[in-house]
Amino acid sequence: MKADPILMVTGHRRLNHREAVLVALGRVLEVVKPVLAIAGGANGTDDLFAGAAIRAQIPLWLIYPNIWYRRRYRISDRHPVHALRITYAVERPMVCPNWRARWNDERWWLDNFVRNGEMVGRSNVAAVVSDRSPRELLEADTGGTAQCVKALREGGHEKVLWVPDEPEAKVRPTRLVP
Repeated sequence: MKADPILMVTGHRRLNHREAVLVALGRVLEVVKPVLAIAGGANGTDDLFAGAAIRAQIPLWLIYPNIWYRRRYRISDRHPVHALRITYAVERPMVCPNWRARWNDERWWLDNFVRNGEMVGRSNVAAVVSDRSPRELLEADTGGTAQCVKALREGGHEKVLWVPDEPEAKVRPTRLVP
């Protein structure tokens, strides 16, 4: 018996073809029919995916890296008010007047990678939005999307749904393992 699909998304904050990606993400949701959509709460891909899931009336789980993430990246409150669940991958002080300094000094930005691992561990289907193929991202040395694709492979996802950041984006199933 196959498990109900729990769909996560990873992708870039800056997109060149937002409308094409939005349409493609809508198609992914229609085809996969997930019982739950998981996003990391970032601007760009996560924002588009969250909005598409909400419009499709699919329960949304936002997993932020830490409580300060939304302030650091100036993320709106638009989607959290509609989310079924909001969690933080890493606990940080709720009151912290010097959180900006600690973000860099204590490398709180690494919480992004912990969040990616949380999303991978809680999903069984993944979509990757990028102008580079997931196979190319596996070879990349830097970047949160590349790190997440590597985590997907290490977490047992043999294939992903690649949503190219290009005009007229067409979803392409892509294997992560040879």
